[in-house]
Order: sequence, then C-alpha cells, then structure tokens
Amino acid sequence: MKNIMIMLLIAICVQAVFFLLEKILDKMKLHPEYRIFTYQVSQLLTLFLPLFIWLSQKDSKFIKYIPMPIKHRHVSTINHMIKSSSISYSSYLPLVYFLITGIILFRLFNHYRKARRTLERLESTYLFDQKVYLTDTSSPFCFGLLKPKIYWPKKFDLSEDLKEVAFTHEYHHQINRDPLWILINRVVNAFMWMSPLTYLINRRFPLIIEERCDSQTLESSKISARDYGSFLLNVEISQNLNNS
Repeated sequence: MKNIMIMLLIAICVQAVFFLLEKILDKMKLHPEYRIFTYQVSQLLTLFLPLFIWLSQKDSKFIKYIPMPIKHRHVSTINHMIKSSSISYSSYLPLVYFLITGIILFRLFNHYRKARRTLERLESTYLFDQKVYLTDTSSPFCFGLLKPKIYWPKKFDLSEDLKEVAFTHEYHHQINRDPLWILINRVVNAFMWMSPLTYLINRRFPLIIEERCDSQTLESSKISARDYGSFLLNVEISQNLNNS
C-alpha cells in the first residue's frame, strides 16, 4: 500500500511540474508545438516512471497488495472475522484503485473497438489526391492509431478553397498522429483518475492539439487568420445545428 501511494504521488508531481511548465510556455506565447511536447513527455513519464521505480525495488511484489481479509478459515461471524484478521481497511484501497482503473480502461478500449469496426465499413474516395473515407457526420475528423485516416462528410457544402483548408487541417492531425496521443492521454487519465490535474489536462490537451493544427494550416494555406476564424465558426455552428 505504501509503495502504491508513493508511485501515485510521484505521478501527480510529474503532472504538476509539466502542467505548470505548459502554463509558462503559454504565457510566453510560444508555438503550440512546444506545449504539446511538454504534455507528451508528461504523459510518458506519468505512465512509466512510477512503474520503473516500482520494478526497481526488490520487495515490490504485486502479491503483497492483494488483500487477504480471511486469515482463518473457520470464522463464524463478520465481527469475529474483523477481530481475528490483522489486515486493516487500507489493504482494500489498492483493490478499489485497480478496479476503478480497470473499468475506465475497459470502457475506453470498448468504445474505441466499436468505433473502429464502424469506420472500417465505410466507402472511400480521393480528395486532393489523398484517400478519405465518407461518413454521415457534419464535419471531417481523423481517426486511427498507427495509421490514422481522414473521414470526410458526404454532405459538406463548401467552396473548393474552404474544402482544401478543412482537408489541410485534418491532414496535419494525420501526420502529427494526434489520435494516438489523445488515446495515450486518456489511458493516463484512466490511471490518474484520482488526481484533480487529470481533468484539467484532459480539457487542455485536445485544445492545444487543435491550436497547433490551426497554426500549421494557416502557415501552409493562403487563407487569412480572419477568414479562417470565420470558417471555423461556421463549421462549429453547422455541427451544433446538426447535433441538436
């Protein structure tokens, strides 16, 4: 129990340090690329640093964290069981932690599996010499881990110039492998569900990813920042109307 608490505290400290670092980079008005890299390092360290410390300890055996409430087989009542056992209620905390974490991970990967199965059946076409998959959604998106793909709405009434801008935005998501990093972020959240910083990072990280793609789109397109902002606003309004 003590080692588990130490690992979680180390992970929370890693979260706090890199969260503050990202806020400082944001105040310095640096490119979103640096802020995303900060969170990417934070996610990897949060996952693997406590595990490495745990494995490096000689007495860190998982079996010692499994609660054994019944040390005597012949126990007649619950009260007698509690009195005869030297295990405190704190021995159940690791079990509760891993149970909640397992439920979150199961729901996450089950949702991903269902989405992948649905998207695998879609028809494909070519747009701007790139392969895309047609969906019934109101806006394009990128999905996939090692080989992310672009999914394009069947009904997307835009001019060719704006279609190219929207495609460029999703293309940057694709080459940046943003869906993979979003999944890694959610896996970290599953292990760090008890930390308040998890929910702040969970909101900020996708927004910074979108901000980076917006910057890359403006750098590689001829559209002005004002027109691009109007375009994003119109897409958002259209999406909200379709979802309502």
